[in-house]
Amino acid sequence: TLYQGRFRSFVNGINLQEVVPLLEESRLIVTYNGDQFDIPFLEKAFSMDNMSYVSLDLRWILKRLGYSGGLKSIEEQLDIERPDYLKGVSGHSAVMLWEKYKSKKLNALNILRRYCLEDVKNLIILLHIAYNKLLIESEYPGMQPLPERFKWAINIDCDYSLIDEIKKKSRKNK
Repeated sequence: TLYQGRFRSFVNGINLQEVVPLLEESRLIVTYNGDQFDIPFLEKAFSMDNMSYVSLDLRWILKRLGYSGGLKSIEEQLDIERPDYLKGVSGHSAVMLWEKYKSKKLNALNILRRYCLEDVKNLIILLHIAYNKLLIESEYPGMQPLPERFKWAINIDCDYSLIDEIKKKSRKNK
């Protein structure tokens, strides 16, 4: 999550319930395919029926702009890069990292958190790109485009050697 300019991660079984006050305060939640997965999961887990936020699912906005596929595919289409050590890490890899964490490989959780926060960082970039493309399409006078490229600091130290193991296992399963 990026909330008030700060990255935070919430983990089921550790601190997931801490996301609820943030959601209660939020007026806008930006996701990619979150209307299909993340939002229903959170609403069910925390009985969030009374919250009054707007969900902005970039999957559908980007599809309208001619981009389709999963988040990693969209990032590739728009030349959004991930750090070298996270290239090739997919949603399937994320599931494997979670399983490694549950089997007591604690470093796997830090890698998974880093991977997910990279998703969040790239959602902000995608939001800016989508806004600017829609602005050009609609020709609103006086409205200015947003800068598309900027740096966000994600400070999680990890031993990324586990990723090579996960990638190899993923390739074998294909």
